[in-house]
Amino acid sequence: MNESQVELATAAAGEAGLSNTHFQAADALNLPFPNDYFDAVHCRAILMHIPDTTAVLTEIKRVLKSGAVVGAREAILDSIIREPDIAIMPRAYAIFLDLMIKNGGHIQMGKELRARFSEAGFVDVEASGALLTFGSQSAVAEHADELLGVLDEAWKSAISDGIASMEEQEQWREALCAWKNHPGAFAARAVGDVIGRKP
Repeated sequence: MNESQVELATAAAGEAGLSNTHFQAADALNLPFPNDYFDAVHCRAILMHIPDTTAVLTEIKRVLKSGAVVGAREAILDSIIREPDIAIMPRAYAIFLDLMIKNGGHIQMGKELRARFSEAGFVDVEASGALLTFGSQSAVAEHADELLGVLDEAWKSAISDGIASMEEQEQWREALCAWKNHPGAFAARAVGDVIGRKP
């Protein structure tokens, strides 16, 4: 729900010469659209962060037209592969997963998509998956920068909750930088995909 992300998306669309796009921040539990409005809805890395998955899928179903398609891609967060796992990096990731669970997140959502969408009343639900890999210098750097943004927020919560220290946060930043610059750095993450339709 960060407006800066809307600004980035709008700028990217403009740079690509697209004029038929519109970006808007909204609450997934209370979408500002009428019933039977969209031909398609796609979620990416959203459902894993919202405690009440049923409520989100009910709202998605409401704004979809009958027969319209719905899709999602969500991470399977305990599937992370990272080489080399330098110093504090495994602990930092464990803290992140613990905080997600504490906040009502779903670290296995990628594996649960078919069940969740079927239970929500979507039909023709099919699941698949993929392994996202980061094995070039540019991909490793991009992944490290993503981790820096995501886990930095987690560290703030962990420090305020007393389960991590500022010293550990600094150690993690140093380890991430060392990993980013390591000539053999590699990472991979599994994701689950699903597609279905509103009856």
